[in-house]
Amino acid sequence: YSRAITLVSPPPDLEENGNMTSSTGPVSPPQASSKSGAGTSPTPPPTTVFPIQDLPAELFIQILLLSINRNTSSGDIYRHVLRLTLVSKFWRTTVMNCSSFWSRLVQYLPPETWDKVLKRNPEGPLEVTCMNYNNPNADLEGFLALAAPHSERWSGMWFRGMLTDKVLAYMELPTTQMTELGICRSRGMQSPERRIKLSDGARLKYVDVDGMSLPWDTPRLAGLRVVQLSGIRDDIPTVSQIVTMLQASPQLWWLLLSYLGTKYDDDSDSDTTNSEGPLQHRIPPRDWTTYKSKISRINLPNLSTMMLDHIPDDMKYVLLTSIEAPNCECLAVDSINISFIQLRNRSFSTLLSSPIRHSTHMSLLYSRITGYLCIHSASGRSEIPNDWINYIEESPGFDVVVNMGRTNLGTAWASITDLLKSVGIKKPVDLKLIGSDGPNFPPEILGDWPFITGIETGDHYNAESLLEYLSKPKIAQNSDGETKSLEWHCPDLDKLILGNWTRGGDLPPQDILEQLFQVRYGLDITMKTQTVKKNTPLQEGKLVLPSKISQFVLDDFPVLEYVD
Repeated sequence: YSRAITLVSPPPDLEENGNMTSSTGPVSPPQASSKSGAGTSPTPPPTTVFPIQDLPAELFIQILLLSINRNTSSGDIYRHVLRLTLVSKFWRTTVMNCSSFWSRLVQYLPPETWDKVLKRNPEGPLEVTCMNYNNPNADLEGFLALAAPHSERWSGMWFRGMLTDKVLAYMELPTTQMTELGICRSRGMQSPERRIKLSDGARLKYVDVDGMSLPWDTPRLAGLRVVQLSGIRDDIPTVSQIVTMLQASPQLWWLLLSYLGTKYDDDSDSDTTNSEGPLQHRIPPRDWTTYKSKISRINLPNLSTMMLDHIPDDMKYVLLTSIEAPNCECLAVDSINISFIQLRNRSFSTLLSSPIRHSTHMSLLYSRITGYLCIHSASGRSEIPNDWINYIEESPGFDVVVNMGRTNLGTAWASITDLLKSVGIKKPVDLKLIGSDGPNFPPEILGDWPFITGIETGDHYNAESLLEYLSKPKIAQNSDGETKSLEWHCPDLDKLILGNWTRGGDLPPQDILEQLFQVRYGLDITMKTQTVKKNTPLQEGKLVLPSKISQFVLDDFPVLEYVD
């Protein structure tokens, strides 16, 4: 977004006799002299370079403002501003006389800087930053008292600290021009969760709230570009309020909901039963079709990032099935019950397919102990960021965790297969299996996962059934029922990393490994290095070998290196 530009009269001691036409009018850069006579415009040769200050005043000022990085911390902003004044007399005059360069009132800068800002920007927009960085005894109330008379021209408020009654009173002053709101409440018994009352005014574009609540029905929560709500324990928005907020914000590009409390929407269709596990996530509503029919589509064509972390399940499921975001590049969801995946919702598949398409590689991680399957990108964002939106860098990626449960696992894994097929995976996928107790990964699922190119098992994960399955070929037959060729599960497998496990079958691990490599690859595992040719003859057919088996780790065996 662009900030308003307001030119003001400079203080006498800063007056420069440059090319400013008026102390209150717009800046007029010097005009290029014409050598062609009246009524004609000179045509410079292609190699002519004009000084930047010969641009129209508004454009010149905008270029200078953009040279000050938006992500620059407020503590460094005026150091960058003053650097511009060292370029030339004209630049200095422009910077000193334009209020847009003096639009940040920052609490942890020296008080003399506050005076300079208010002197050089007596009427223009002010972005107020009030944070107790490295100073728990900072006088936040005193600073807000200084900024309070100017609340009508606050363009943004960024606050981090203790929400006392006085602080809350200052924040509830009329802020008719404010479009940015960022508040992070200090934790502790002395700083209870509060609700700030917003005055009437302009629609907010940036909302970043941690540990406190807002009037969720206010018309100012419409037309949003960024929403970050986190750490709200009690007074959280209802599902319908979130939906209304998003439907009124078609230009939204960032949505993060994290650690919203245990209160749920009071819709009669909501099921308040907690699922098992320490996180106490709720299961989806039993009559999901009836509940979902109340929610219309949420079209967010510009949404690039959506993160849902520890929020009520009914809110989570409504958003995952209602939001249409074809350009989403980052999706993170902390825990989805397998019953939701079994709904085979097309909207969710479409939502997940977009960040998968923008990522170069993906991985599947299954833990027998927790029963969770994590579908995530091998690179990119994997954690929920904890910072002001101004300082977060966008990054493509996805991290979706599915609670597989403990019963009906055959149906559960089948629904995962359907989900992976529906998102159209066209890139290599790694599979990692960990844990010694709990439901095992069914290796026969690999028959429907030809995209797996790497498999890794953690220590104490019994991989015997997995290796035995990989050792059994699929026999392709022709129309006469005769064997045509041998095919293998995960035909593009080129990485196998095995941890140590406790022997659970009749064969020791060495025999199973020998079986895998002799039957599938025609190799002798006792030899350290072997040359392998493609299309190695094997029984009745031919086996197309992967170009390279890059890693094989087991303490009792040497590392095997295979070449084409």
